[in-house]
Order: sequence, then structure tokens, then C-alpha cells
Amino acid sequence: MLKDCEVIDNFLDEISLNKVCESILGSAFPWYYNDSVVVKDDGFQFVHLFYENCLPNSNCFNLLNPILKKLEYKGLVRVKANTTTRTDEHVIHKYHTDFPYNCTNAYTSVFYLNTNDGGTVFEEGGEVNSLKNRLVTFPVHKNHSGKTCTDEKRRVVINFNYFK
Repeated sequence: MLKDCEVIDNFLDEISLNKVCESILGSAFPWYYNDSVVVKDDGFQFVHLFYENCLPNSNCFNLLNPILKKLEYKGLVRVKANTTTRTDEHVIHKYHTDFPYNCTNAYTSVFYLNTNDGGTVFEEGGEVNSLKNRLVTFPVHKNHSGKTCTDEKRRVVINFNYFK
């Protein structure tokens, strides 16, 4: 088991999961091109910023209510969906933390919207595979990175940064 990580499979009930996935994975969802993944020249991704600077940043924010209710957070910092496209070989981007907080009650959760052979990799070792309806939670100061997929068209996750 990964140190300081909690992995929950089947995080949402089927009805809630289908509603979230149909919207976010659908062709009408607004994705925005980002010319980097972590740092300049490390690839590209498509993003959707749901929440930042203490405010919703998207008309789609309410789609996340079933997830947010289960997170039992006290304060949101940022919520962002990321889509990386299939690569011929797995690419692990630069290890990073989402925010510079180093307090005991700040967390990152990654919710996986589709199953693929990508995942979340931790600098200290270990990996959580991308499995639809899986949530991994870890302290916000834990260095991690996304790993691209080679077996599906895209890897789609939602990152939540928050205080408990």
C-alpha cells in the first residue's frame, strides 16, 4: 500500500457516476488547450478549471456535487479536470505538488473518469492505476505526476485540492 494514500474504488453510485461521465466525457463539454502539463515543453493537455481563488470558475461546477459531498472538505482551493491524449509509450511528466501548502489538513484527491493504462505515479515510489470511479487522496505536499495512457484515446481525471 502507498504511504499516506487512500484509494477508494466505486467512489460514486452508478447514477451519479453516469451523470458526471456523460457530461464531462461528452463532445459538448468545454475543454481548453494548455501548452504544458506541468512545465513548459513537457507536452500538452486539455483542462477545465471548475474552481479557483475561492470561487466557482465554471458553469459546470454543480456537476461535481456528488463528489464534493463525499469528500467532506472544509475549504476548496482548486478543482481542475485534465485530459491527456494517448501516447505511443507511457510518459511520466515532472513530479510536482499542486500547491505549496505543507500543513496537515491540506489534501489532493484525483478522481478517474475512465479506465486506461495510465495512472498517478509518486516520486517516493508507487502508482495508482487509472480506473473509472476510483478516487485517490494524499497529502498536498506529496510529489506526484500523471502517467499518460497508451491503450485509450485519452486519460481523464479531476484534481481536487482542499482542506479537511
